[in-house]
Amino acid sequence: MTHSFALVRLALAILAMASAACSSPSALPPVVSAGRVSVAAGLAVQYRVHGNGPDTVVLVPGGPGLNADYLERSFGPLAVGRTVIVVDLRGRGEGAGVPDSTQLGLEHDVSDLELLRASLALGRMALVGHNWGAVVAASYAASHPDRVSRVVMLSPHLLLSSWAFQFAAYTGDRARLNAYYADSRARADSLDPQAFCRKYWSFYLSPLVVWDSVTIARGAPLVCGRSPMNLRQLERTNRWLLGSVVKVDLRERVKATAVPVLILAGGRDLIYSTMLGQWRDAMASSRLDTLDAEPHMPWLMNPERTFGDMDTFLHGQWPAGAR
Repeated sequence: MTHSFALVRLALAILAMASAACSSPSALPPVVSAGRVSVAAGLAVQYRVHGNGPDTVVLVPGGPGLNADYLERSFGPLAVGRTVIVVDLRGRGEGAGVPDSTQLGLEHDVSDLELLRASLALGRMALVGHNWGAVVAASYAASHPDRVSRVVMLSPHLLLSSWAFQFAAYTGDRARLNAYYADSRARADSLDPQAFCRKYWSFYLSPLVVWDSVTIARGAPLVCGRSPMNLRQLERTNRWLLGSVVKVDLRERVKATAVPVLILAGGRDLIYSTMLGQWRDAMASSRLDTLDAEPHMPWLMNPERTFGDMDTFLHGQWPAGAR
């Protein structure tokens, strides 16, 4: 009996460790080097280099107001055999300057990415962009086709602001939405921005709000490890950046993209999946790969497929699920 009980305890311990591993995404390897590139008076793009593999990938975060910290904390598998350069776009890095509304926009982000590439003397880049960063990456590839080898658009942002009305028709967890607005009115986002972030970070991707409870729990420590000052600026940064494309059909911005583009996202939302099809149709060189996960951060629910399919694509082949 004692021996059997010990085996049961050992089995439970192994299961617990496996569960913890699944819920704790692995971070990128330690920073090898870091720096900043001046892009305007008082403003800089910050970058950090992780790993030292022979292939180089530039990782562009979303939000659009997030810096790359949440990706650095969870994108370890991407660095196997690669050097990964993560970018904090203007206005989104700690201590890189605070822009005004005229200094933020998609075109600024695209031109800043070219300044970064030139500063680091990179050749043709492979780009992995998440959310807003996916739009920046594809737009950059359309403008600088000779500078890009491949693009992963990971859970891309809205291609047209009118899609916001489609998402607004479904509010998900209304009790959670009401609590978010109540705490916002009580200025909890200013009084304790880190606690507010841990509870409500999923609204930072609005209107592509994350409702899945597993993703919310796993994403909170990734997104909310920033300084209180940076978190207080986030919502304003989001508003200004989205305002720069409110009347823009982003399909026009990316349709000239000729390099291979993998659009990769979770497929558990019919509305979002429909919009992804429009992204694919906008670029003749693209394919869509949806997997079993929450749409907006699929690596938190299905890391094996997310990173496996990215790895296959970055090595020059389409993953089996890409259509």
